[in-house]
Amino acid sequence: MIVQTLECDIMPKGKERPRFNNGHVYTSPAQFEHEHQIRKAWIDEHGIEPVASSCPVAVIVSFTKPLPKTVRQPRPWILKPDIDNLAKSVLDALNGVAYVDDAQIVRLQATKQPQQPDSEAGIRITVIHFDGSDEWEVSDRG
Repeated sequence: MIVQTLECDIMPKGKERPRFNNGHVYTSPAQFEHEHQIRKAWIDEHGIEPVASSCPVAVIVSFTKPLPKTVRQPRPWILKPDIDNLAKSVLDALNGVAYVDDAQIVRLQATKQPQQPDSEAGIRITVIHFDGSDEWEVSDRG
């Protein structure tokens, strides 16, 4: 098992819907830049080559974001963007650098939480490569 972790102070941003122009699909410049920042942070920390090419991968990602001033308790964590869009943005950014293809991902755990006064907003990513040296299988028991 090979574990790689990245903590970055990049503001979490959900994956935007694809844009269309004259029959062509494209990614917005803001979305492209966000994914580029995550990808660059990963490369700076772990290099450009994925650790293993054909093994199963688990991804654990945690998003910390400041609360808008208009949000009050008791449920401040139920906010936009949706957690699946936050995760998709990170998974797409790491495709080809943390793993060869996101089809390798067999387990995904994602959390989003409000920023606490003593913490910083950002993204924490852990990628676990199950390289055959461990006894791991996909189950529904966690």
